[in-house]
Amino acid sequence: MAIVYSNVTVSLTKQTSVPIVEMVQGDTGRGLDVFVSDDIITDQVAYTDDSLTATLWATKPSGLMVSMDATSVSRFQNSNAYEIKFSDPEIFQQIIAEVGIVKCQINVLMSGEFVTSVPIKINVIENMATAFYLESKEEFRNAIELMAKQREYIRVLEDYISQFQEQLKLTVNVRYGTSDPTVLSTDKQGDIYIKYKE
Repeated sequence: MAIVYSNVTVSLTKQTSVPIVEMVQGDTGRGLDVFVSDDIITDQVAYTDDSLTATLWATKPSGLMVSMDATSVSRFQNSNAYEIKFSDPEIFQQIIAEVGIVKCQINVLMSGEFVTSVPIKINVIENMATAFYLESKEEFRNAIELMAKQREYIRVLEDYISQFQEQLKLTVNVRYGTSDPTVLSTDKQGDIYIKYKE
């Protein structure tokens, strides 16, 4: 399927309010189309500039950082305004893997010099379809397998307990008399003989 782009405008020079884009957790067809400018509105035509590169730097809610190079960088004639597209599906899926706020900045690089945009945020919201799929398919199967293993462990444990209880059963024969004990053919280990004086 085609990449679904979210559009956002971000400044190179000042931050009045942080732009926020909403995306759904774990989507594999997401992209970001960013208009970056020095706050000059232009009606010039944009053209792809192969001498320009751009990188998106993202910090996920957990603190993990991910970077992604731009798919294309276009420059508007006679201005410091750029249209930058980010659409690497695998890396983008990593960026929006966690629910919460992802903080992003964009570096635009040309001839060894770079400028960095003010921050933007991606609000990653829960993907109910994915959560339901995992619960009803993968997690459910895993739970069934885990319960089967637990039942087997319980069966083995109960068998050990039964054997142990059998070993604990001890029948003791007690004999007594005034003479020293003598071993009889009916004696077994654990039998007791009590000698007493008249």
